[in-house]
Amino acid sequence: MNIGRATLLLIIVFLSGFSQPAGAQMCSTPFEAIITLHPPQLGVPTVWDAKYSRDGKHEMVQLFSGVPKDGGTVFAVGRTVAQAGFRPLDLVLLEMNRRGRVLNEKFYPLKEAEVPVKMIVLKKGDYLVVSNIRGWSSKERRQVRLSWYSSDGSFRSEKVIDDSDYDYDAAGLVHAADDDGFVLIVHAVNRSQESDQHGMLMRFTAGGQQAWSRAYRPGIPNRIEGLSDAGDGGYVAAGRIKIDDGRNAGWVMKLGYDGTVLWQRIFPRGAGAVLSRAAHASAMSGHEGQGFILLGTSAPLDGGADAAWLMAVDALGEPQWQRYFRHPDFSFSSIGVDRIADGRVTVIVNAKAVGGRSHRGHVRMLVLSPRGVIIGDEAYIEGVQADGKDYVPGWNGERIVTATIESDSRSSGAEMIGDNFLATKSDDVSGEKTDAAQKNGGTMSEGWIFVATALDPYDDPCMIKRAAP
Repeated sequence: MNIGRATLLLIIVFLSGFSQPAGAQMCSTPFEAIITLHPPQLGVPTVWDAKYSRDGKHEMVQLFSGVPKDGGTVFAVGRTVAQAGFRPLDLVLLEMNRRGRVLNEKFYPLKEAEVPVKMIVLKKGDYLVVSNIRGWSSKERRQVRLSWYSSDGSFRSEKVIDDSDYDYDAAGLVHAADDDGFVLIVHAVNRSQESDQHGMLMRFTAGGQQAWSRAYRPGIPNRIEGLSDAGDGGYVAAGRIKIDDGRNAGWVMKLGYDGTVLWQRIFPRGAGAVLSRAAHASAMSGHEGQGFILLGTSAPLDGGADAAWLMAVDALGEPQWQRYFRHPDFSFSSIGVDRIADGRVTVIVNAKAVGGRSHRGHVRMLVLSPRGVIIGDEAYIEGVQADGKDYVPGWNGERIVTATIESDSRSSGAEMIGDNFLATKSDDVSGEKTDAAQKNGGTMSEGWIFVATALDPYDDPCMIKRAAP
């Protein structure tokens, strides 16, 4: 369905932030719905949250990724930036506890234009960080850096991944499906022909030895944004791909254990769309077999702010239902999606104020029933603006988000995803655009970690009805 275009399809509008009584919940599953969210109710309590700054050091902090540790702490990676000139300074690894206390912090010199992307913890307890850097003699070649750290954050080793013909940008990092090693998501752009760009997956052992590499080149520009364990030893990849009319469409591939394509599906939506995150759904309510929950964004045809796009598909990629979440004052982008054992879906998105309005950018968490009905709506913020970077499930169902916040307001227009959708050589990977915006707006960046509460137990009223004699 094209957002903003009149249609004969029935549109069900759900109210966010409102939990329906069990007896009133809809037990059918409308295939499609456009949902206008309520304005955010800021100030939702957390289990704990903490800011990290370099007060007195004339430095700002940007956090990019975090993972939970035993004992209820969070280990995160970021970088420091000088207030004067906004020059990137150090890579920072830090551990924070639920009282907001820094238990451990380590600083390492940044490589040229280094921007951390993702951190995971390996099976033996070491940490692995993937960053985008610039290298070679001219410092113009875009490369990917993998760096290993011990459990206390001490540097162990590094590996730089590059190509003689293509610029590489890392888009993500996930554990291998067999839990031995990891898979790196890379976007490749031909230095001589910018239209030649495609997604890649590279499988490594925990120590960094490459097991296989796959380049996905169907003859049209594409990009893999997210990768998830499919639950059967393979993977499901989510991303974007150019279609004949020039739009970008959501793209999903089901992959085997070695990255081979088992099937792929393309989903055009609105003026442009992308699927960024995926989660395995082993028993979708009302449907047999395995399936997947996909999260992305779609640019409406009416020119409004980007909508968050959530879709459930079956084991062969056939859509089962989809939802679009909109608000005229905010543009939404994906942080994470998770499906818990009882069938509910948690959606984590960034909400960026658009159109020069004075609204506060925040992190939004929606909780949906197995049939896509909103049963929870939470908005999180610290400071003036919040920019969520990473989501991971935590201890006992808690939800952990790593973010960068701003201590002063600034106006920031939203970049429509239909304009310059695929990464090119002109895209920023070093943070200069962000730093310039901060300089113009007089902002002060700080790192922020928050742990949202676990969801209350949930008994699906529709399943109870089915089980009744």
